[in-house]
Amino acid sequence: VRISLLSNGLLLARHATAIAEWCDEVIVSLDGSRPVHDAIRGIPGAFDRLADGVATVRALAPGLRVLARCTLQRGNFLDLPGVVDAARAMGLDGLSFLAVDARSDAFHRAGPWETGRRGTVALDAGQAAAFGEVVEETIRQHVADLASGFLVQRPEQLRRLARYVAAAAGQGYLPPVRCNAPWVSAFVDAAGEVRPCFFH
Repeated sequence: VRISLLSNGLLLARHATAIAEWCDEVIVSLDGSRPVHDAIRGIPGAFDRLADGVATVRALAPGLRVLARCTLQRGNFLDLPGVVDAARAMGLDGLSFLAVDARSDAFHRAGPWETGRRGTVALDAGQAAAFGEVVEETIRQHVADLASGFLVQRPEQLRRLARYVAAAAGQGYLPPVRCNAPWVSAFVDAAGEVRPCFFH
């Protein structure tokens, strides 16, 4: 059994010793370059605390894999290249992306968000088209990162994210989802509950 810690990074430095002892992998949430990350988190200095935490864990456990995951949404989709640069600058081992989910009852929600709240994070049709262009530009600019696996998703998987965002904005059909998470992992949340996956 391998232990992966999912963290927003704010307390990494404080708990670095325990993380180095018990964890096989750390996955931090990275929302963008410094100003974008701090704005989305709503915490001044959140980016620097994350970077300091990563550095502290790295110093204690040089062989521990530390990766980033970025949820792409209205506040950061144009900063996608900045996310890649920030992950590189932090010395992370890899970076993956998710598209924001504002339509389901995942993440302990009582139900899907109402239209007004969805509009604060979901992209509209025009933004979805711009996101598709940003994805293509990222694929062109980061050939080496894709080839090395630093960018975890392959080009077609990044394009699938763009298709999902477009469909969520009413432009086409939502792509089918296949996921093996409940069969290969279990998630223990902050309250100690065990769930079949992070989202549910």
